[in-house]
Order: sequence, then C-alpha cells, then structure tokens
Amino acid sequence: MDQPIPLRGPVVRLGRAASEDVQLSDPRVSRRHAVLEEGGGGWRLVDQGSRHGTRVNGQAVAAGAARYLQDGDVLELGNARLRYAGGQLWVPAGTLLGAAAAGAPPGSPGLIWLGAGLVIALLLWLQTPAAAPPQRPEVNTWATQRAVEAALTAQAPTLQPPITDTPAPRPTVRPTRKPGPTTVKPTAGGPTVPPAPEEPSRTPIAFPPDIPAGERLVLADYFAWYDNWDLCNVSGGDRPAEPYHSDDAGAIRRQVQQALGAGIDGFTLHWVGQGDRTDSNFARLLQQSRGTRFASTVVVEQHFFQGRKSLDEVAGALRYLMDRYAGDSNFLRWGGRPVLFFVDMDRIDGSNGITAARDAWAEVRRRVDPNREAIWIAEGDNSALPYLDVFDGLYTYRVVHRGMPSAYQKLPRYAQQLRAKANAQGRRLLWVATIMPGWDDERSTCMADVRKPAPPFKRDRENGAFYRATFETALGTAPDILYVNSFNEWVEGHYIEPSALFGDLYLRLTGDFAARFKQGG
Repeated sequence: MDQPIPLRGPVVRLGRAASEDVQLSDPRVSRRHAVLEEGGGGWRLVDQGSRHGTRVNGQAVAAGAARYLQDGDVLELGNARLRYAGGQLWVPAGTLLGAAAAGAPPGSPGLIWLGAGLVIALLLWLQTPAAAPPQRPEVNTWATQRAVEAALTAQAPTLQPPITDTPAPRPTVRPTRKPGPTTVKPTAGGPTVPPAPEEPSRTPIAFPPDIPAGERLVLADYFAWYDNWDLCNVSGGDRPAEPYHSDDAGAIRRQVQQALGAGIDGFTLHWVGQGDRTDSNFARLLQQSRGTRFASTVVVEQHFFQGRKSLDEVAGALRYLMDRYAGDSNFLRWGGRPVLFFVDMDRIDGSNGITAARDAWAEVRRRVDPNREAIWIAEGDNSALPYLDVFDGLYTYRVVHRGMPSAYQKLPRYAQQLRAKANAQGRRLLWVATIMPGWDDERSTCMADVRKPAPPFKRDRENGAFYRATFETALGTAPDILYVNSFNEWVEGHYIEPSALFGDLYLRLTGDFAARFKQGG
C-alpha cells in the first residue's frame, strides 16, 4: 500500500540517511539521493549525484540536472519506485522508513510520522527476517565538486537565502566592461610548477546525439562588476533606480526577483576567470536563486581579458568552471546538458582569422568536453558560421551598430543560414535571437575598457519602439532562446533594469515580450 506524503516546500530531501525528509529503505538509494524543489513551474526533481541514479518515467536524470514533474510521473531512486500526484509523493509502505513534514526543522516529527510511521516500522520489523548487512561507504564518481559538497554538508533545506550579505568596504571600481584583476591563490608549499602544455590534436570532434527540443527560454545578459555610479562613463547620465554594489547578495536577490517577474528564466553573467570578482558573484547569483526556477550560466571572457591566454589556460579555466558550478541545480541546462555562452570568438590565442580561431576552439573543446556533454553557444553574425563546426548554437551580441543602426533586421538571414548549416551537419543547432532596447555609449570614451575599439554612438530608444521592433523581428525567426541584451549594461546603455530616467518601462515591456514568446507568438 502506498503512503501519501504531502509536499510542503520549498525543498524536500530524499535518501537513505535518517536526516532526510523522506527516508527510504532500498539499499540502492544513496544516503542523500535527490531533492524535490518547488519553483514557479511546480515541483522539480534534482539528482544529488546518486550512485545508482534517478529516473522519471524510465528516463535518466543526470547528476545535478532538474526535471519538472507532472501528475502521474513515476520516480525511480535506485530500486525504489515512487509516484508524484496531486501535490503529494506516494511511497510504498515497504520502502518508507520515515517522513518529516516538508519544511520542518531537522528532527521535527511530521504529521505523517506521528500518524503512520510506527505502524510502518512495525510492519517492516515483522516482514524482515534479519537486518540488512551494513552498506559500504558510497564513492560518488558522478557528482561534481559542488554536488559532493552539498551532499556532505546539507543539514536542512535553505528556505530563503540571506539577503543581507553586504560586503565589507572595498576600493571603488568604475562601472565599465573591465572587471578587477583575476587572482588565483598559490598552492601551499611554494610556487607551483605549471604542467607541460598538451600537444595539439587534429582529431575532429564527433557530434553527439541530437540536441533535444526544449522549452522556450528567455535569458538576459548580466554584469556583476559595478559599485560607483558617479563615474563619467555611465550611459546618458542615468543610474539604477536603486544604486547597488554588485557584490551585495541582497541586490542580486532583488535583481533575480525583478527578472522572474518579467518572465526572464536566467542570466548570462560575464565571467573572466577563477578568483575574479565575477567568479565570486556568479556563486552568489546561484545562491540567491535558490528556491526558484531561475537558472543562469556565464558568458566566457577569460580567453582575452587582460591579454590573450594560452590554450592551456583557457582549458584549465573551463574545467574549473564546469567542475565547480555545472552540478548546481540553478545552473542553466538544455535537455539536461549544461550550457555555456562565449563572446569575442576571434580573440583566442594563436588565432589569425576565423579558420584559425575555430581550430583553436576545437582544441580547447577536445581537452575540456570531447564528448560534447555540455552545450557551447558561439557569438557572431553569419560570418561566424564556421564556429558551428565546434559549437552547438549561435547568438549575436549586438543587433545595432553605428554604421547599421537597424542591424537587427538581419536576424532572419542569420537564422536561415544557421538552420542550413544544421541540415548539412545532420544535427540540431540552437538559435538564440537577440533583442535590445537601444544603445548609448557616447560617454564611454572618458575611460579605457576591454572592448574592441569602436566609435561611440547612440541609438535612441524611441520610448520602447526600438525595443519592440527588435522583438518582433526576433520572434519571426522562431528562436529556441530569446536573448535580452541586456539586464544591466550601463556603459553601452542597453539596460532594461529599472532606472532613474526610464523607471520600470523596459522591465514591463520585457514581461509582455516574454509572455508572447512562450505562448508561441
């Protein structure tokens, strides 16, 4: 007989350990096997790097991946078969050892435990002739570093992350596309001898099974290196409606909530490497997204920031990125595969033209992701199509230029050429269509930054008319992902974040656009 367990979140932990909210007896269930998280889209199941795996309706859920549940779904944890229906988890009596009320403090007995737990325990004692032999400690070879740490240290679900993590005072850094210097702590015991560079390989990367179709996503470009709003290069003299310090967890939490309210599903944070401010703020972004469906990733700038990096350095940075973050339940995934965005593709070491840059990226991917377990999205227009021999999708960062203020009108051509490339390769490629509210970097020349030199200019917002024009064009290309550029780029002046000059107009417009896109136009 199945026992119903009401789910009262935001997090319900499943496993064999006595500390879990739902304790299961099956020996193939890991001590901390999976969690159920409540978000805007309902309940979702996240595998915590279990040894024997998790399945929904017979389909495997990768370690750290999330799967939204529907009524009648069958969940398999090891050999335990559970059922989700009516906002409850139905567990066979012979499998359930105990259940605390979801959301109660650890050790607090729930209504189910008080009402039925003793009866279940008695039945199990009568039916079991001898105690099962002790289980060997599990060696989790599938979870990423973050999943392992979460499994070992989790004591109770975090209902709402603290939003008062105000950083200690630090020297101000101008708000520009130039983050602080990247620093990596030296290894204890003296200098580390760098490993010998890997020999380049010309072995082509085999394409993986086709990228599956997914739900329509709206992402927004995001920058996490601001703290001084009185500097000369802030666009148009405007400033956020609530000026903030990018290291402030409370400000990040507020931005996540604003984005969710506008139908945005995640941020793409510009990331320049391990130990940098952008790295710690990406960790904060994931933390402040807990308990929501908000899933973010990074835009990789590490390969050119403060000088081009060697292919060894780029590969090492990407390995670190994936090992630390890809297993997080709020890291962006498509079809269960983690997603990375890249920018300025031609600024990789050893490149001289697109063909050389493509070959350099192919070598990096061979070292980091040879089986294409992740999804890599390249940046560029139709001239960047050669990168799709290595990458899995394409987006255009800018759809407005000084010499072509209506460059967004070329999006249909780019989408058509990408799909022709996909047909020629016999696989699916993701098309990410960019929309922008305007552009104004006329004040940016007062300071140097990391961008490629270009004459400043302004593309007027026309009280939202230009933003709407870019959206209508992008919508007509049937994109997989709608890309808002940007949430908070204050130097180039294409932010939608609430501001002193525009209020929340562009956030509200984004909400209208996101709803139309997700409803199919």
